[in-house]
Amino acid sequence: EQGNDSSFILKLPLAGGPSARLSDRTSLSPPFPSMDGRHVAFATPSKDGKVVLAIVSADNGAVEAQPTIPPTLDQTAHSAEWAPDNRSMVLADFRSGTPNIWSIPVLGNGPERELTHFTGGQIWAFHYTRDGKSVAMARGNNQSDVVLFTSAK
Repeated sequence: EQGNDSSFILKLPLAGGPSARLSDRTSLSPPFPSMDGRHVAFATPSKDGKVVLAIVSADNGAVEAQPTIPPTLDQTAHSAEWAPDNRSMVLADFRSGTPNIWSIPVLGNGPERELTHFTGGQIWAFHYTRDGKSVAMARGNNQSDVVLFTSAK
């Protein structure tokens, strides 16, 4: 839903009927529902102008957590999603110098963990399988050639 130049997350009943705004927080990203369907995460502006991750209840929209998004988030990767534990989110992060997949706890405490250990290339997209046992990933290198054309004088 959009209004007043803001976007919001809506909850739509599968059986039909009217939609309802899940949260009054402005959404800067698509919604990321947890694998168990109990939580929804989305990027939202904080009161101090930073971007944070709002974790809300999928039932009533109550804010459950509001972790800071790491400044090393790889914004060229078009994926972020919940880990199978439904307590952490996985995202592409370049804090190790190359984009890798990291698990970041968003509900409760715990260590941030690097799940992949690539030494080069880019991560374009990734998704867990429904059973949470495997990850499908699109990654590689962006290459481009530069050619200089000059006119004869």
